[in-house]
Amino acid sequence: MIRQTWNRIKICFFDTWVNLGLPRHESMTNKLFATSDLENGHVKSMLNTNFIGDMIDKLTTEWKVTDVQPMPAYIKSDLKVLMTLSNLRGVPLELSFSSGNGAIAHTMSYHKAFAYFTLDKKDKDPTTFSLDLKKIEDVKLMLHCSRASGAFPIGLKRVPFKEISKEYIEANLAQIFKGANIKPRIEEPYQFLAVDGGMTNNEPIAEAFRILNPKPESPPLEQRVSDILKNGKEQGLSAEEQLANIDNTLKEEKRSNKPIIMIDPFPNFSFPEGENATLSEQELEEKYLNDGLVHVIPRLYDTLRNQVLFKESDIADLFSNDSQKGMIWPTRYKDGKKYRNAIASGALGGFAGFSGENFSSTIICWGRRIASAS
Repeated sequence: MIRQTWNRIKICFFDTWVNLGLPRHESMTNKLFATSDLENGHVKSMLNTNFIGDMIDKLTTEWKVTDVQPMPAYIKSDLKVLMTLSNLRGVPLELSFSSGNGAIAHTMSYHKAFAYFTLDKKDKDPTTFSLDLKKIEDVKLMLHCSRASGAFPIGLKRVPFKEISKEYIEANLAQIFKGANIKPRIEEPYQFLAVDGGMTNNEPIAEAFRILNPKPESPPLEQRVSDILKNGKEQGLSAEEQLANIDNTLKEEKRSNKPIIMIDPFPNFSFPEGENATLSEQELEEKYLNDGLVHVIPRLYDTLRNQVLFKESDIADLFSNDSQKGMIWPTRYKDGKKYRNAIASGALGGFAGFSGENFSSTIICWGRRIASAS
């Protein structure tokens, strides 16, 4: 048993994560099933999440009278925080085509959203929000984005955003679509409802890679190599000199790719090899070809969810370069058998961590113990 040797009531993180901002004598279960959130008989979500808004109000109130301490040395001064959201309104995008009567735009709706913050932002980069911990407005926006990022659809209440600038959305879309001529048709300021980002983008690996490895404004590698060969021929360079220039370009490209470490507490692994080897042909057909409605409906859900999260071009860009990519994940064995969930809170798709105080408090205890031992 890990003993808690600090005053947990006075630790803001513990009070937020474990107590959820509630007094010790109040139960989260009672709050979730209370009816105080009903407005004129209208149901906004399956669970009452008013206590989350109360917690945010409590945090911001305490923040105003709390001295902001300097960040520890291991936190980068321009730390970047990226959260994904799902935009229920969507951003209408105009895709321009030509026709016999001139240009015409086909409109599609883009529902992925990103809350991208930079700590103590100094520049005027429109693609990020400023996160100045001394400014309560910055803290409030980050807290609301955090709430929206985890607002599980239907179960938890949606989060409204009323004052997101058009410039921020246009700048982010320009990065996502790599400068393509795609125009969003939105007003200023833009308003929308947001829910859990995992609904449309649960694993923003490519976005994290783009932030960690920003590419300079230069032509693609293939074009640069082609230009070397073309210029070398015009300048009368020898084959050896041209190869040396290409080698320098490749080394420069490699240096620009920073190593990335992915930390995944609930990793997704494919089935172990040989799982189907013991199944008979009839059992295989029952498993994969059963077209009964009861079997097909959950597979339709899995298909829609998994495919919408699969981003072919992003994955191709991420794994087409030779940067180092590492992954850290938990494992747990008992009697030589590997557990499906390496950590107890991994059950129920990771939501088991909210089922009891012991789960969430143990996470904090282990984190503090590991940090103090490092």
